[in-house]
Amino acid sequence: MRGLIDKLDRILGAPLDPADTNGEMLAGVSVALREQPEADFEALFIRRSVREDDPWSGHMAFPGGRFDDGDHSLKHTAIRETHEEIGLDLVTFGEYLGALAPLEPMRSTPPRNLIIEPHFFLLRETPDLTLDHWEVAEAMWLPLAPMLSGETHTATEYFFDGRARRFPSFSTPGDQPIWGLTYRILETLFELVDPHFKPLDLSKADLVTDLDGQVSHAIIQGVRSERL
Repeated sequence: MRGLIDKLDRILGAPLDPADTNGEMLAGVSVALREQPEADFEALFIRRSVREDDPWSGHMAFPGGRFDDGDHSLKHTAIRETHEEIGLDLVTFGEYLGALAPLEPMRSTPPRNLIIEPHFFLLRETPDLTLDHWEVAEAMWLPLAPMLSGETHTATEYFFDGRARRFPSFSTPGDQPIWGLTYRILETLFELVDPHFKPLDLSKADLVTDLDGQVSHAIIQGVRSERL
């Protein structure tokens, strides 16, 4: 993880101009980083509250949400939504590093045509968080190094398009995997900052299905990178 901020300075770009889009739904999320001893970094994740009206109900995610007409950019969206969801003022406590290329979720159900732009911030200090529990069940700082090395790589089974499918993910201390779009943001980041990063090979996964048949995790063999 040494030199991460210098690498981010080279790979991150300017925020997307909402005027340049073609009417798609837009969202901005924040990837807040803080440096730890021995040049490691942690990122701030949330677990979304369980709600029937939320298509990502209960998932691990980065703070953020939908673009509002009053937002000047998706960077502003990420800043506003982060403050609303967890009480973190990224303008006061963070240094803006730039935006990662926008991504689109792989969904066959609404919301479709959604573009999500990740925005990166380096925190100068870590204030206490105040969660809006209607939106966020909990917030947690997780180290990036075990994800980058493959140590926490796992697989998650989820019902998608009417059938069970396996998706790459990262395990967390709370046993709620990081998967889906949040995993793809991290995968994109890791591939850009470290050519030794190895995406998860699901052909080597030994899946163990839970009793309800809805979600399962896997024991992965031979996917850890040789380099941290």
